[in-house]
Amino acid sequence: MSRYLLRRIEETPTIQIRTRTEIVALEGNGHLERVHWRDGTGAVTSPYLLETSLPGVFAVGDVRCGNIKRVASAVGEGSIAVSFVHRVLAE
Repeated sequence: MSRYLLRRIEETPTIQIRTRTEIVALEGNGHLERVHWRDGTGAVTSPYLLETSLPGVFAVGDVRCGNIKRVASAVGEGSIAVSFVHRVLAE
């Protein structure tokens, strides 16, 4: 991410940056209403590429550790994640 964008995010009072945080649940009815997370957890291996520590939940683009900060890469990762979502749903 560009330094300019990082600075804007850091200066926006309605955005909280949480590092070393694991999303443990997403809730909502037709749209996302709540996110539950756990702080300070260690690395967890997952069976699918791009899968988070929550089985069946995938992360792509700049939210992923080790990203290369490019929109085209996020689109590519998104298409990969979709194929794994289909695998998870078929299980």
